Amino acid sequence: FRPYFVAAISNAPSRKAINYINFDSDDSSFAFGDKDPSEGKIGEESMLITVHKHDVSVTSSLRNATDVRIFNVSGVAIASFTIQPGETVTTFVPVGGVYIVRAAGGSYQKKLAVK
Repeated sequence: FRPYFVAAISNAPSRKAINYINFDSDDSSFAFGDKDPSEGKIGEESMLITVHKHDVSVTSSLRNATDVRIFNVSGVAIASFTIQPGETVTTFVPVGGVYIVRAAGGSYQKKLAVK
């Protein structure tokens, strides 16, 4: 996970602005304003990761128990738990910001913005 910022071109020399954030893969982005088309839907053998205010919810439909970790952008794990099949675990995140949820050794990963 190595994001880098791409500066926007500005006529004002003293003002620096960020145009977008680029991640290590083509499908990674922070589209905060867009609705997630998969929101509220969970398929067989998958995980649903959602955020509501300061709560991060993880729902599993996997066949086996799996480890889940929530990281901040500095790479520090702020929560870690094991989720059972058919279980939903909600974790309170007191500080707003960007977080990364990883499960099953990185097989399931999602970047979230907590407001």
